[in-house]
Amino acid sequence: MNYQQVKQFLTIVKYMNLSKAASELYISQPALSLALGRLESELGVKLFYRDGKKLIISPAGEKLHEHFKELKNAHDRLTQEADDIRKHDTEQYVTIGFSLSAMFFATLYMNGLLNSWKNITIKKIFADTQQLTMMLKNGMIDFAVTCPPLRDDRLSNRSIFTERYMLAVSSGHPLASHDSISLKDLEGVGLTGLKKHQPTRKLNDDLCEQNHFVPTYLHEYDYPEYYGAVARCAHGDQFANFILEDFFERCYGDGYKMIPFEPDNMTRSTELSWLTERKLDLEYKDFLDYLTESLVSQHDYHIQFSEILSKTF
Repeated sequence: MNYQQVKQFLTIVKYMNLSKAASELYISQPALSLALGRLESELGVKLFYRDGKKLIISPAGEKLHEHFKELKNAHDRLTQEADDIRKHDTEQYVTIGFSLSAMFFATLYMNGLLNSWKNITIKKIFADTQQLTMMLKNGMIDFAVTCPPLRDDRLSNRSIFTERYMLAVSSGHPLASHDSISLKDLEGVGLTGLKKHQPTRKLNDDLCEQNHFVPTYLHEYDYPEYYGAVARCAHGDQFANFILEDFFERCYGDGYKMIPFEPDNMTRSTELSWLTERKLDLEYKDFLDYLTESLVSQHDYHIQFSEILSKTF
């Protein structure tokens, strides 16, 4: 039995007249009568009695009537849902949440990355990791790009890039003679860093906490004052701070030395997360490749922008 037969049965019940039912169905009366006969043969029951030109529904037809209506309603719901999915696919968008530094987020707009891809419009929001975890689990966003990575049993993750921390010291600093350094060597050493409310400072402190170390800051600045301090303290004996390896040459350079940590456990990972049960990694496989490539490119642009910013201040 197919949907057309269901529709024919319900139309006959509606009019209890083959001629009127055939007219609504845009077929001839003999064709509808033949189709009804096939349906009755297929089901093995009599659905209607004929009294001259009058139709009378049989007891079997009355019992099956509700089931025929349920079949039609189920079909209508299915086609409506498919239509909604089709419309969504033609007007598709994804929402990505970011918890990286405000500067990283701002430069997404400066270089025009991640606005759209093929037929997908990309919406971007900025929030902390706790908020993004909640939003992913509640379906408020599709993906999150975070550092540190989100760790939750309901979330899946994909690594984008990993960065190594080093210690940047002015060339006259007492630690400048070291070829490598441990966090233990930094006990009692005053650092020059960003203020606590800056996301980059928070990431640094969180990483130190994971390694059971509490850094001491002698000077704390917002970005303009910080880069001013970098310029003033070159070749001096007081400047020391954590720095990502990729940023050192562009933002510090002459007058500073970069010292690696031993053991090499001072790294931070930026990862892409999504709600596992939504299977977005399968639905958006090609898009995820594009997103990963774009974020790596954005990371390189962010380093270049930081160099410009450091020279400005």
